[in-house]
Amino acid sequence: MAASFSKILHKFSKVRWLLVVLVLVYFIRVLVLGAGDFAVYWGASKALSAGKMIYHVPYLVNPSSDEWCEYSYSPFFAFILMPFSWLPLKVADALWLMINMVILFRIFDLIIVFLDIKKSFTRKEYRWWVFGTLLFSTRFILYNFDLSQATIIMLYGSLESLRFAIKRQWAWAGALLATVITIKLMPLVMLPYLFWRRYWQAGLATLGFILLFLITPSVLYTWNDYLLMLKEWTIVLNPANDDFTIKQNVIAESIHSLSGFIPAFFTNDVTRYEMNRHFVDLDNSTMVMVLNSARLFFIGLTLLFLKTKPFIAINEKKRLFWEVSYLMIAMSLIFPHQQKYAFILILPACAYVLFSLMMMKKTGFYLENKRLFYTTIALFTIVWLLTTGSTDGIIGRELYKYGQYFKLITWGTMLLIVPLYLCKPYFLNTMKKKLPKTASPHMA
Repeated sequence: MAASFSKILHKFSKVRWLLVVLVLVYFIRVLVLGAGDFAVYWGASKALSAGKMIYHVPYLVNPSSDEWCEYSYSPFFAFILMPFSWLPLKVADALWLMINMVILFRIFDLIIVFLDIKKSFTRKEYRWWVFGTLLFSTRFILYNFDLSQATIIMLYGSLESLRFAIKRQWAWAGALLATVITIKLMPLVMLPYLFWRRYWQAGLATLGFILLFLITPSVLYTWNDYLLMLKEWTIVLNPANDDFTIKQNVIAESIHSLSGFIPAFFTNDVTRYEMNRHFVDLDNSTMVMVLNSARLFFIGLTLLFLKTKPFIAINEKKRLFWEVSYLMIAMSLIFPHQQKYAFILILPACAYVLFSLMMMKKTGFYLENKRLFYTTIALFTIVWLLTTGSTDGIIGRELYKYGQYFKLITWGTMLLIVPLYLCKPYFLNTMKKKLPKTASPHMA
């Protein structure tokens, strides 16, 4: 057994050890400062196990600052977290963070599989790719651990369910995607995508499991009480609520999805630091119309990536990953009330663009396409400056608050769509043909 454990440790790459150390430092920080949003999940789970209503009830987030928050996730999420509610909060939070760390490793493994990293890169190139990907995503990874969030699980469920669908493992694909959709509606964008790419069985299985998971917590209530709780949940989630439209920036500037971005630049309701930021001052009803139009624009932009007619099956993994990378960007933008931690969803797109740039360099493709290569690098650099470079750890607290005020993360996320589109899978196929057949891109 000792020999086997030693073998496992030996295979655990230096890159992963670096990530483990980084995450463990944040574990300690989170456990010292408080459980973040997990305290809300934990409190709602305890209430649900006692047969109480879990919505419109304040839960203590941070005892030291007397901060309270209401639960907005599904009854099903509180239901599956019931075993955590039997543990002390600190212990449960530590376990939750550990699960998220394992899932984060799995996300990287999935990206490696989708992009065929092992067949394309040497060990050194692989390490540079991991370093670059972390450079674009570490800020948002740490936000998720810092606040004990669930977005890492949303990203994992979206990617893993696609892998199951590709392998024709319909039940697993449907169960996993239904789980993350029922927890938080954001991965719902993956459901029509499965049908579009002709994964009928996976899509139908997802619908079936969603129905099953929605009614599962009813075993703890009378049917009428549970229907009342589901109604309360839909009220909380209603995207037309003032809290998700005209009031997104009233308390603070932490919302970076379109529901915070559009009110910031199309109304003059909130002015901070004696600086105006709005392009035009619209009334509330017109602003809401602009907000919904912006959401429809990014939903419609999906067609630019899908290209083909609906219900056309594609077996090329890189192409599928490229399309889903855009869906993850759209997910972070169109859903209301998305804070900084939600932008870990740009990780697949960043990993894909970086992979494409490295392949252009490796194969010499960039020599024939210099304008494409350097334009993509320039845009990708600006994306980093806006999304990651704008953190207070780099530019300081004073400039950081202005970055928040002018929604730099949202600007950077929208700009990321351009280099992602420029790095079409067609170019990857062209570059693959230029790889020397005698090359041995071994990667441990």
